[in-house]
Amino acid sequence: MKILKVSKSTLLRIKKQLAEYDLIKEVQQSTSSKGNLANRIYLGNLIVDDFDANDDELPGVSNLDQGVSK
Repeated sequence: MKILKVSKSTLLRIKKQLAEYDLIKEVQQSTSSKGNLANRIYLGNLIVDDFDANDDELPGVSNLDQGVSK
């Protein structure tokens, strides 16, 4: 959270949105005798259609921070 300079709630909201679009997948790890293991997060497959990179109609990344969902 400190590296990204966002609050915990913002980070969780962005992570949830990325999962909704199948851009990440979280896999729960089994518990060990020394304590719980952190979940693993895998990147999803990104399918890119041909588009103009200069298109002004494309949504910006800032929409993730505004609580916009699909």
